Amino acid sequence: MASKYDVAWVAKWQGVINAQAITPVIGKKFTCKMLVGFGDQEFVLDIREGRVVNVEQGLTAESVFDFALRAPVSTWDQFTQDPPPPYFNDIWAMRSPLCHPTKEERMVVEGDTIVVWQHNRSIDRILDMTRKV
Repeated sequence: MASKYDVAWVAKWQGVINAQAITPVIGKKFTCKMLVGFGDQEFVLDIREGRVVNVEQGLTAESVFDFALRAPVSTWDQFTQDPPPPYFNDIWAMRSPLCHPTKEERMVVEGDTIVVWQHNRSIDRILDMTRKV
């Protein structure tokens, strides 16, 4: 069965993110490339001042990103519910071994985690918009 997290879904997500008036206010200093992995589907979001200006599907030898958020499709399916069930409400809960005892269902945060901490509010806002797609 194919995942719902395909190019069309990510394009809708990008539109929802960019339609929010508050996104560039919260993300005024948020400029980076963020990889989001939905199971085996990976997308690099090019974010400039809180807006997603480009989306690259898949990774190539030339792909560059500052940090990655990867999780199985089943985890994203729970996260994107509105409202999400307990322990699927943010990236920190989704990566906690206390909430998700098996590694297979946990989110993985890789790369420059300083950028993740510096822009946690913007990242949370962008990820929250998955529930509006």
